[in-house]
Amino acid sequence: MSATIIAPTHGQFTASRAVLTATAIVVSSAGLISSSAAIRAANEGFSTSTIGLLGSANYAGFFLGALVGPRLVARVGHIRVYSALASVAASFTLLLPLVIVPAAWVVVRFVLGLAMSGIYVVVESWLNSVATNRTRGRLLSIYLVVSNVSFGAGQLLFVATDAGSATPFLVGSAICSLSVLPLSLSATPAPRHETTHRGLPIRAVLRAAPLAPATSAMSGFGISVIVSLGAVYGARTGMTDSEIGVFLAVGSIGGILLQWPIGDLSDRFPRRLVILFTNVGAAAVAGVAGSADDGSVFIFVALGLYAAISYPLYSLAMSHLNDVIEPELRTASAGVLILAYGVGSVTGPFLASLLMDWEAVGFWVSLAASNLIITPYLVYRIVTRRRENKWKHVPFGAETTPNPGMFVNVDDEPVGTPDRSTVDTQPSPRNPR
Repeated sequence: MSATIIAPTHGQFTASRAVLTATAIVVSSAGLISSSAAIRAANEGFSTSTIGLLGSANYAGFFLGALVGPRLVARVGHIRVYSALASVAASFTLLLPLVIVPAAWVVVRFVLGLAMSGIYVVVESWLNSVATNRTRGRLLSIYLVVSNVSFGAGQLLFVATDAGSATPFLVGSAICSLSVLPLSLSATPAPRHETTHRGLPIRAVLRAAPLAPATSAMSGFGISVIVSLGAVYGARTGMTDSEIGVFLAVGSIGGILLQWPIGDLSDRFPRRLVILFTNVGAAAVAGVAGSADDGSVFIFVALGLYAAISYPLYSLAMSHLNDVIEPELRTASAGVLILAYGVGSVTGPFLASLLMDWEAVGFWVSLAASNLIITPYLVYRIVTRRRENKWKHVPFGAETTPNPGMFVNVDDEPVGTPDRSTVDTQPSPRNPR
């Protein structure tokens, strides 16, 4: 299969510069706040299961925000929604050092998750409006890099603050507030917004590619465990606060390293096979890390390698789904993967925290389990079923979203409708139908 990937134009970079700048600022605040909250909770004596519940509450809010965010944008526009939600996030962050009570923190983390999810809806729908079908993959990959690097930078910023004081939360709140400036002062007009609502084609997705939502859910499970409980694991194994910040940043930055190489492999070989080897490889890394000495350098390397291998799973799920789903359902079907990702993200931190109450190695056990649990089904699909691509194979770079999250298109333009002048529609001999 041959495909020409077109780089975003100068005009598209200009139109997206403000929203990408805002993204870098607000995501760095999210990285700082998430690390600070987890470590502060551990220092205050919260149980591991309670900290896991805090992570689940955050992702429950994130899940709800993914559902209501597009409606808010369609009703009042991108900039107003972004400004309102950034203000909510900044305000509720200030409550964390003031009310150090588990029940109150559950509510605050839920609201923060909802606000951040809505912010991602604004950013991703803005970028989808700016991009064309020929440049969407490249533009969204830039967004992916900005997001992951900024989140890691926020986690590193935690190293420079006093974990036992209110300083990390005050700094995080201030940074979040500043993220409003690039959009508010930009001369670039916001994309148009219309009231367009569609249901989620859950049955169609399960009928066409049941492996896609299963992979998405397990991806959400693993990533949420790292984000919510990585700091707790570090504290339980004797890491200093500075080492915990580096540990978490290694995971965030490692998550971007193999996105495109693994995606390229999935364009050259059957995607189910690539998903299988990716899951097995990630599980193997987690298994080896679980047997390593606590606090060793290998633990840091292992988290970066695990993230590098496992983070592309959501993109592989999206690619697999786009191979077989009807073209007119591609935009709506992305919501099904977001739904599945949210389910995994909500359950991951809580279940993993129960294992970590038994032993810190439960962190790695839960990560390995998130990859291995669907392996038997993967093998079944590969061995007993032929690949039934009624629709053409969709190139990873031109069609998919490499971020394990949600790329939302508020308008009607399908995300992932290929430009037929740049995508070869003939089946690849290396990827037979």
